[in-house]
Amino acid sequence: MLFRSMVAFAAYMLKSVIWLTGFTLVYLIFLRDERYFNLKRVYLITGIIFSLVFPFITIHYQIELEVPDRGMADPIQSVISSGPAVQYPPHRSLDYRLIFLIIYLTGALVIAYMMIRNILQLVKAIRKSRIKTEGSVKLIRTGEYRSSFSFFNFVFINNRVENPEAEEILNHEAVHVKQKHWIDLVLTESVRIIQWINPFAWIYSGLIRQNHEYLADKEALRLSTDPANYKAALLNQLFSTQIICLSNSFNQSFCKKRFEMMKNTSTSPFRKMKILIVIPVIALTFYAFAEPEYNCKKKQGNPVTTIQDPVKEQKDIKSTVKIGRAHV
Repeated sequence: MLFRSMVAFAAYMLKSVIWLTGFTLVYLIFLRDERYFNLKRVYLITGIIFSLVFPFITIHYQIELEVPDRGMADPIQSVISSGPAVQYPPHRSLDYRLIFLIIYLTGALVIAYMMIRNILQLVKAIRKSRIKTEGSVKLIRTGEYRSSFSFFNFVFINNRVENPEAEEILNHEAVHVKQKHWIDLVLTESVRIIQWINPFAWIYSGLIRQNHEYLADKEALRLSTDPANYKAALLNQLFSTQIICLSNSFNQSFCKKRFEMMKNTSTSPFRKMKILIVIPVIALTFYAFAEPEYNCKKKQGNPVTTIQDPVKEQKDIKSTVKIGRAHV
């Protein structure tokens, strides 16, 4: 029972990793530089959900076997059993599959522990801090963290940041709260724990955070009275560090690319059609994981009463394979 469960879980993990890798590559190659940030957010979240759900879906295609009518009860089993005997490896005292399972579970537990520990530290900081309500945002001015960031509907800003700059930061972090980016982060962190051995899971997490910053920058610049002050506030946060995996940090993804994305550049709406490139990728992945279903069909015409050569009988069965329609 344990071995079967391990095999089933390994098969699911392999499919899930391939699905997430496919969505990541499509984004990196075709969508990363596009400025339709809301559409890209939908794509990224959909990619996570699909990579968790699609492994449970398997497309089957039919293979019809035409066999002579001679009273054979199970022709498929007869063909299989007539092949060479399966040689099983000798029993080993060291089970490498069990070792791999232990390593995998250890890594997942360590990452989950680190995430929970950081969350508990933030909860402790929230309880002992003075909270100021700013609309839907709960503002905390504290010197415990150098970097400004949001955690669910809480916004942390260092108390040494002066008021004009703090206002720009608050506008930025309020976008994360208003658009509920924490939902995306919960999903991506869950996938990163499950697929911590997959490097594309870590890349995918970074892409989601990067797109969050583009969304927040766009809205914060619209609300800012002076875009230059906003960019200056971003520069002042350059040497701060990321706080926690489930938070949106103001200085996340700081680079020349982020300033490029702040520019008001008009693009053709037809560029949104590039997202449809993922459709053939989905179709090809389903095709790669398709499994056959065998159906027996009696051979038309005069039935063969006797077959002298069993090898010829096997060839007759094998030579009449036809591919039928695929179905789910």
